[in-house]
Amino acid sequence: MSATIEQRLETVEMELAQLKARVLTPPVKKDPWSTVGWAKDCEHYDAALKAGEDYRKHQTYEKEIEARGGAGY
Repeated sequence: MSATIEQRLETVEMELAQLKARVLTPPVKKDPWSTVGWAKDCEHYDAALKAGEDYRKHQTYEKEIEARGGAGY
């Protein structure tokens, strides 16, 4: 080990400062409109939309109560 304790300590302190900067820096808030269209090229997106639509069409108040064990709201 050719590095002195002082050199090693300096390296550790520098790395710690870098880690603190990464962890303690607040995240940049993205514009909500920047995510529009993110799934346009996803091969499963249309199928997921269709599945959600089919579920909503077939879900009824009676099925909702039945799923809760007969307890109303």
